Amino acid sequence: RQSHSHGTFDASMSSTAGDFRGLTRRLLVRLMARAGTRVEEPVHRFELETPEPALGAVLRAVAQLHGVPSDVRDRSGMLLVTGDVPAAQVAALRRRLPTLTRGEGTLVTTFSHHRPAATGPARRQ
Repeated sequence: RQSHSHGTFDASMSSTAGDFRGLTRRLLVRLMARAGTRVEEPVHRFELETPEPALGAVLRAVAQLHGVPSDVRDRSGMLLVTGDVPAAQVAALRRRLPTLTRGEGTLVTTFSHHRPAATGPARRQ
């Protein structure tokens, strides 16, 4: 219904596309939980080469992007940091690397595995 009988249009009685999007998300989350479905995210293994003075800033950036470093090794005056980072954060890490390492860092990533998503189902922006 758009209005009372013979009345003017009343927006409070109308549904919008946003109402249905919100309802769909809530319903989908509830149904997936009931079915025992898990939402997982892809994780990439990374190898990041950085100058030693930038190590602290690089490790902070990796942590901010929900990455987990697993090893740091000296490699001919540069440090090689390895670990895992969510695939959705790889581009952000790649963008931040030149500033963090003054243009001397390199990043190589490859798909590694899936893990349960920390944030649940993705939301449409």
